[in-house]
Amino acid sequence: MKYIELAKVTEKGILLKSNYYSCPEAISRKWFEIARKRGEWKIVTVYDPNDLTCIHIYDDQDWLICNMIYFNEISSVKLRRYFNSIQKLKEQRNVVRKLNEHA
Repeated sequence: MKYIELAKVTEKGILLKSNYYSCPEAISRKWFEIARKRGEWKIVTVYDPNDLTCIHIYDDQDWLICNMIYFNEISSVKLRRYFNSIQKLKEQRNVVRKLNEHA
């Protein structure tokens, strides 16, 4: 049986039932950075209460699968560094793409 509930997008991830979740789309759309800068917001989730390792979220475009973040294994400092590194890589990729377009 699946449940529907509102989760909260925060700077640490998507919060549902005291667990945090993430997915590539949330990272690429900079949801966590936006939540840190502009504030948190709610998002519709569907989940199996017997298996909270992943949830499904709806973002007005389609359903996305998000996986649980295990903070006990990764410190919040390391996680923030990881997300910052990903953002820097994306920015560098965009610069290279723009340079290639003008070449």
